Amino acid sequence: MSIISSKNSLRKTLRAVLLSEDSSFFFRCGLNLLSLLSRWQPYCNSQRILAFSSFKDEVDTSPIIDHATASGKEVFLPKTNPDFTMDFYCNEKIFSQPCATDLILVPGLAFDRMGNRLGRGKGFYDRFLPQCSEATICGISCDLQLVNRVPVEIHDATMDFIITDKEIIPCSKSL
Repeated sequence: MSIISSKNSLRKTLRAVLLSEDSSFFFRCGLNLLSLLSRWQPYCNSQRILAFSSFKDEVDTSPIIDHATASGKEVFLPKTNPDFTMDFYCNEKIFSQPCATDLILVPGLAFDRMGNRLGRGKGFYDRFLPQCSEATICGISCDLQLVNRVPVEIHDATMDFIITDKEIIPCSKSL
């Protein structure tokens, strides 16, 4: 099976699993993830965070965004563009690049413990993340999204950490 076929098969499997969960599951995952994140030094020390507004089949990021904002952190949220780039919103202002972010929270359908990520297939983050060498890059997800191995291609961005509702996983890139 080709890498692209393997990715598509894993996407299909994970989407079915995630769509079988209700919104309260994703909200609980978000609260549990925030509990871990709020005690984690890289988050505590960060002043600028790139987060994301979650889809219905993703860990609910609203508790994280609310906590970061209440803690005085600047929170940038991406908006995707038709040309596969992203713009970023912070305090009702739009930026083509977020100001030197300290921490980037990245969505994904699946992650493995080596820091590999399976996204939705459009490559927005794979194009953007190589520009962010100074930031700590964290994939965030529900624990059930951890898999043994994510199929990867040369252009796929890797995470420094994976943070689930149950644990913070340092990846090989961050060691």
